Amino acid sequence: MNYIKTCSPMLTFVLILFLLISCKRPAALVEEAQEQETLGNYDQALVNYTSALIRLSSRISFPDRQKGKILKPDVWFQQVQNYLSGFSEPQTERSDLYPEIIAGIQRSAEMITAENFPRRLRETALDSSGFYTFWNSTFSFPQQDYRKWIDLADYAYKKGLSFVRIKSAKNYTYELSFFNINTARRTDISMYPETEYRLILDPGEYYLLLQSSVTFAGGQKWRSSRSLFPLSVPSEPSLVEMELRTRVSRNLRE
Repeated sequence: MNYIKTCSPMLTFVLILFLLISCKRPAALVEEAQEQETLGNYDQALVNYTSALIRLSSRISFPDRQKGKILKPDVWFQQVQNYLSGFSEPQTERSDLYPEIIAGIQRSAEMITAENFPRRLRETALDSSGFYTFWNSTFSFPQQDYRKWIDLADYAYKKGLSFVRIKSAKNYTYELSFFNINTARRTDISMYPETEYRLILDPGEYYLLLQSSVTFAGGQKWRSSRSLFPLSVPSEPSLVEMELRTRVSRNLRE
C-alpha cells in the first residue's frame, strides 16, 4: 500500500521502482517473485508475478465508446470489428514460465487481504433480444449503418460473447486488466470515479487485476497495491455485473 504526498521523495521512489519492474524480463520477474514469497512479501510477489503475466500476454484494445462518437462511422465500425475478430485469432504461444506464473499468482493472492474487490457480482443469461439491447447501448452508431452493425452483433452473439458491466466507487480511479487464462490474452480499461463501463469478453476463466488511486481532501495521493480475483465468463451470452470497492485504512486519511 502506498501513501504519498504530491512531489514527495516517496513518489519519485515509486516511479523509479515502476520503471525498473517494467524493464525486466519475465524470467527475472518470476525469480524475484519467488524470492519475495520465501520472505513472506506476498504483495510484492504478486506485483512481480502479474508483471510477468503482462509481458507474456497479448493485449486486445477495447474500443472507446466516447471516441466512437467523434470518429468517422467507417473507422469506428472497423475498430469494433477488429476487437471482436481478436477473439478468433490463434492463441498466444505460451512460455514455459506460464504455468509457474499462474501457480505463483494463486499462492500470492491467497495470502493477501485485497484493497480492491468486486461486489454484487452476478450473471444473467441474455437471449438475442437482450443481447441486442446491450449492444445498441454499448456502441453508438448512425442509423444508416444499422444493418451492418446488427450483422456484427449477430456474429458476437453466435460466438457466445458476453457483456461485462462495471460500476466504480466514489472518489477512486481504477485500472483494470482482464486476463483470459486459457488464451493468454488481456483487455485493459481505466475507470473514473462513479462511472459505468461496459465491455465484451469471450467465454473462459479470467483473472481480474485491479489497482486504484485517490486524492484526498488535503491533497495527499494514495495508490493501492495490486489486487487479483478469479472471474468466470459464461459459455453462453450473458451479462456479468459488478461494483468496485476499495478498502483504505482510517489512519491513512488523517
